Amino acid sequence: SLYAPAMSVPATQQALSALRVIMGDNKSAGDLGQRKIAQLRRNSNLFRKGLLEMGCRVLGDIDSPVIPIMLYHPEKICNFSRACLRRGLAVVVVGFPATP
Repeated sequence: SLYAPAMSVPATQQALSALRVIMGDNKSAGDLGQRKIAQLRRNSNLFRKGLLEMGCRVLGDIDSPVIPIMLYHPEKICNFSRACLRRGLAVVVVGFPATP
């Protein structure tokens, strides 16, 4: 990007190494990348199912680790974010007028 600094060398190396593991190019990692992707898919679908069972309006695609949910009361957004953080769940919250 024209307006962003370049990635640092360690960050770039870490990203490349992770991609090599995911793609199976790192022979010492074996099938670790594929197992992690499969685990992420299972966990994402389990989480999505739980949200739907709780009555949440869940957007996005099945098998995606990005799971948008709609919170219609602005005061709940901060509480939701804090509750997720206490449980070790990484979330990004966006308030109105953002679009899903």
